[in-house]
Amino acid sequence: MTRRSAAVSVPTIFMCLAAAAPIASAKVLINEINTGGADYVELRNPSAIPVDVSGWTVYSWIASGPGSLTAEAPFTFPPDTLIKGDSFLVVQEFGAAGQPGSLPLSISTGKNYLWTPSRTIEIALIDDAGRGVDYVYLNRHQNAPAPNLPSDLWWTGEVTPGTGNRVIRIEDYDSNSGFDWLHSDGAGSPGALNEGQINCSFFKEYGDGCVGTGGFVPTLQSMSCPTPGGAVYFRVGDAMAGTQALLFFGRTGGNAPLPNGCLIRIADLYGLMLPIPLGGAGPGRGVSILAGHLPAGVEKVGFTVQALILDPGAVGGVAATNAARVFIK
Repeated sequence: MTRRSAAVSVPTIFMCLAAAAPIASAKVLINEINTGGADYVELRNPSAIPVDVSGWTVYSWIASGPGSLTAEAPFTFPPDTLIKGDSFLVVQEFGAAGQPGSLPLSISTGKNYLWTPSRTIEIALIDDAGRGVDYVYLNRHQNAPAPNLPSDLWWTGEVTPGTGNRVIRIEDYDSNSGFDWLHSDGAGSPGALNEGQINCSFFKEYGDGCVGTGGFVPTLQSMSCPTPGGAVYFRVGDAMAGTQALLFFGRTGGNAPLPNGCLIRIADLYGLMLPIPLGGAGPGRGVSILAGHLPAGVEKVGFTVQALILDPGAVGGVAATNAARVFIK
């Protein structure tokens, strides 16, 4: 492939994304609930960057019929709890709290989850700063809509109730919707991908970002494995909400400093800059995902990408994400 053909392919790809509506995503996702012999909730880190979930808390509520939901004992992750990149952490009932459970990649709660296939189940994941990270609601009995939804998240639609123990996420991205989920029969898949999910190495993060308002470092991630004619999702998050990200593209990696000390970690730039509005509210809560489809005729192409955040509270008014190497094959 010549440089000329790559230069044509990259703008084609991202002009497609520019017209797509942003959707929300979390850095760590609730990926599966199981109400079988060992009740558990599985968390997934779909990025290549390890995530420290020390001090984060899993809250749950249940109901066996119409009416109010009852809170269960929450579980808070002990210090030094990491979810590796492209990996999982399974929160399993009983055992010694904070110790490995009997399931793959699991940690024990020391508590009992009173989950059954016929009960309403509501789960929220909250980080150590009290911010909502992810949420799921299996409403079996026409209970109130999302009664314990964290104030900085939202939820639409309903998970269609089934009869089995499995409640699984069937997508690689998060639209904060019941339509992301399936309630079905069959065995669970703790510590592994669900049906409809994929894992690939097309997107490789590198380099540190540059701190913004509140001490938060913005991140650039992907939650898809695109091929020509397929879907692609890029996430800019952990930034100052209500601001704008500027996505830049290059052919290679770089290390050029800005006047405020931030580093531009891409080089040999393409003539393309994509502005992205960041939703949310407050420092570290700004997030946007570009969702689109690649044209079927897109050539195989590799490039680098990084976002600058126009953040009035950052030094020099600019923060930055990590960079990433992308290869579409």
